[in-house]
Amino acid sequence: SYCTLKITFANILAEICENMPGGNVDHVTNALGDDSRIGRKYLKGGLSYGGPCFPRDNRAFAKTAEKFGCKTPLAVRTDQINDYHRNERIPNKLLQLLKEQKSTKLSILGLTYKTDTQLVEEAAAISIINSLLDKNIEITVYDPAAMEEAKKEIPEFEKIKFTDSAKKCLQGAKICFIATPWAE
Repeated sequence: SYCTLKITFANILAEICENMPGGNVDHVTNALGDDSRIGRKYLKGGLSYGGPCFPRDNRAFAKTAEKFGCKTPLAVRTDQINDYHRNERIPNKLLQLLKEQKSTKLSILGLTYKTDTQLVEEAAAISIINSLLDKNIEITVYDPAAMEEAKKEIPEFEKIKFTDSAKKCLQGAKICFIATPWAE
């Protein structure tokens, strides 16, 4: 649960830096991470936490505390803020960038919640795609490991173009969103 809080805090810093002239979340989190009481682990601006463990563990922590008569507003609010980043902040940022570029074509590279896995469970990329499906955007995606798994998590997957390479995914798009930083 603490790791999810730390990830979410870094993502709040990222949002602030995105809106601040000259802001750079990496500079801020590196400075914070220099403090030995804080450290750098899980303190990096990004999308949101996902996968099978962090979301489940954070909810389990809140439920366990509740079972013993304790409240965990930080755990609950952390999940809410995490959902905001994946369902609102990032999709709205992408829409803004597309509008600025006068484009409706978006390439998304990476669909898994992290590199070197086929898991798309609670992956930010999937949430972002689902948030954009009704926005008249031509979405093209590529992931080296999870194309079929992603289709199971995107209710209207037929609205998306699934490609078999990063190069094909990028063709014709002015905006490329790297959702999972695969080495490829």
